[in-house]
Amino acid sequence: MRMARPIGLLLWAWAIAAAPLFAMSLEEVEQLSERRRLGEAEARLESLRGKADPAAIDLEAARIVLRRGQHVLAEQRMLQWFDDYGASLSESAPLKERAIIVLAQSRFEQGDLRQAEAALLSVHSQHASINAERAYALAAVYMAMGRADRAREQLLPALDLLGSKVPLLRAQLLSYLAYAEIVRGEVDAAERATEETLLLRQQHAPNSVAEGIAHFFLGLVQEARGQRRAAERSWMTAIERLETERTRQSDDGDIQSQWAAQFAFFYRTAIVRAAERGDLAAALALAQRMRGAPQETPDLDEHSLLLTYVVHDRRTLLLSSFRGELRVADIGLTDTDLQEAVESTLLLIAAREHADRGALEMRLAALYRQLVAPGWRPGARRVLIQSDGPLHALPFAALIVDSDSGRYLIEDAALLRADRVQMKEMSSAVDSNPLWIVGDPGVAAGALQRNGGRLGGAAREAQDIAALYPQATLLLGADAQEAALQALPANADLHIAAHMLRHPLDDKRSMIALAPGHGEDGWLHDDEVARYAGRRALVVLSGCASQRGSAASERPLSMSRAWHRAGAQHVLATLWPVPDAATARTMVAFHRARLEHGDVALALAQAQRQWLTEHRKPSIATRVRSWWQRSDSEAMTLPFYWAAAVVSH
Repeated sequence: MRMARPIGLLLWAWAIAAAPLFAMSLEEVEQLSERRRLGEAEARLESLRGKADPAAIDLEAARIVLRRGQHVLAEQRMLQWFDDYGASLSESAPLKERAIIVLAQSRFEQGDLRQAEAALLSVHSQHASINAERAYALAAVYMAMGRADRAREQLLPALDLLGSKVPLLRAQLLSYLAYAEIVRGEVDAAERATEETLLLRQQHAPNSVAEGIAHFFLGLVQEARGQRRAAERSWMTAIERLETERTRQSDDGDIQSQWAAQFAFFYRTAIVRAAERGDLAAALALAQRMRGAPQETPDLDEHSLLLTYVVHDRRTLLLSSFRGELRVADIGLTDTDLQEAVESTLLLIAAREHADRGALEMRLAALYRQLVAPGWRPGARRVLIQSDGPLHALPFAALIVDSDSGRYLIEDAALLRADRVQMKEMSSAVDSNPLWIVGDPGVAAGALQRNGGRLGGAAREAQDIAALYPQATLLLGADAQEAALQALPANADLHIAAHMLRHPLDDKRSMIALAPGHGEDGWLHDDEVARYAGRRALVVLSGCASQRGSAASERPLSMSRAWHRAGAQHVLATLWPVPDAATARTMVAFHRARLEHGDVALALAQAQRQWLTEHRKPSIATRVRSWWQRSDSEAMTLPFYWAAAVVSH
């Protein structure tokens, strides 16, 4: 008992002494985050849980998510932060002011400029560093609005107040000041700001992407002075810093890719400038490097056409390669133009029979003229598409080549999404591997009710495909367990016809609904796909929107990408949900064609052409089927029913 008081005093004294230590540790986390060493910052932050202020820890965790490029998830975490801690903090509390800034930045990154501006203008802090963070965020908003003068008005007083107290934050402000001055045509002022930025980042964040950003802005200044070669060297240095830093973010390749996507403007600027000076080989090599592939000119066969898109801030380039000849075309659309065009097209497609068919066909024909025709070559029979930005979601197969006949692009050429084109890997033929088929898994009743019920068409699809492959392994209904799939051989191809659920906030939590049993819950999550690593020639994901996902540096963070990451050479997936019966017919026709010649891209093209032929000039069997299913055969030629499926390499 006599020892209790001394021990209590000792613990109390330790707590008092430790408080600054934890604060210092949290400050170290913030510094790592500022330097974009997000993997280290996250690990350090997790070690502080239970030892430091949970509100401060959760705020920094959300900021790390934001800096990784997971903007929707960051917004959700900040809304949860305000639910958990907002009421207990006054409006002038520094932590709450910082939280408002982070929430505003998450909304800015999603394009909600007005809401971000209003939130940031509500912050009136007594702290120079918080005012600097607010000014930096507001400057980003105003530059996006095209208001460089307004951005400058925010930055200059914030720099004066901040002084040299927080070097990396000062460097951030100076970077945007340099950008604003370049836009305003004040090259001397931009150069001064850039030189100080570079010096600060070389001192406090050497060889980091933060230093890379300084080199990028230096390149803009040099370009404004007519020093094009020096500018190109600066941009290449920025790219090298980015690539060095990329592996430090996480052990997870998807997180690395999503983080790197925020800095893709390093590559895009260099690509555009190389194309402008006529060095198309360098431009195409940089486009491959941006996607993580070797910087080599692809070795295509004589019938393969490569279309590589580069969606820069205010213009879109199309680089095309056919029989050794490179061309470039300026599409004339900004990233915002493309986003609006793709979204409106998808809305018209989703409306099916309720849409104005004439308006849809005009839009599809216009997109062909803008996006494909400038790079098209007579003799092309296979088109390898390297999408960028909004174009990942576009169904190129449905673009209309000839308005008079209504001929679609898929009727002229087989299409392959080849986001990483590598030498001598252009064929889409597959080997004769064993095939495993999963159909209509027996998911728990509650989950079925939430996600649309059992998939009778998926069961028939699986059975009909199994009939084509006498040696196939068929897992149907209650047998389609996650545990059973773990026996999948490393060389086996795989066809899954099941519910696929994309998580609205975090693509890593998207999943395939399999049957539970033997200790498994039946939910095959994106990050569990690595269990099934193997050199598979083909994986088919016959489920809802399995090709869709958040932006990353080469292809979206989709369920399709997860299987590529696990070793699949080709993945057939879908851009949107398609009715059960239509999906089944397309998939069976695909496998039948694939068995004839082994070419995945051609097999899908033949299945889609067959669908169009059957419904344009329906046979008696097709008419009977349409009558029985209460469907209009002509309406079934709409892209909604057949154009969702895509093959990626």
